Amino acid sequence: MNGRQKLTKHPKTIQSKQLRKLSLRISNIHSPSSSTRWGNDLKKFIENNLDYLLTKSSKNEEEWYTHKRVKSYAFQLLKVYSSGNLFRCVYENNLKLANTNNFLEGGINSPIRRLLSQHRGMKYEHQMQLVELYLFKRNKLYNLVKLDEHFGT
Repeated sequence: MNGRQKLTKHPKTIQSKQLRKLSLRISNIHSPSSSTRWGNDLKKFIENNLDYLLTKSSKNEEEWYTHKRVKSYAFQLLKVYSSGNLFRCVYENNLKLANTNNFLEGGINSPIRRLLSQHRGMKYEHQMQLVELYLFKRNKLYNLVKLDEHFGT
């Protein structure tokens, strides 16, 4: 869900600017009270601009939403917020999340890429088994019983 794709970096309409400003506040939310305040602001935005969001255009008996990107993004945000998944890290205190995906790129993906480039001659199925084995060995949560179950020995 990328707001920049839906709203652009420099939106023209007042409603698009308001929604973009609201979506940029997401990264600054670090407490349950601020997440509730943000959710209330989103609901207020949708209520105040419902006519704008649901405006339809038509031509030759064909209808479409005039502001479909703004509508789509607003309702996507509402759906994710209502499901409780948008601010899960705020409510779960023991959840330690990194601010970037650098660990994934440098810690997991690059060794896998290196491993696959070193074994280019392997068949696709064997390469996938190699990646599985690498990830398995990397994961310290598995015990030897899981290893036997995994490889059927």
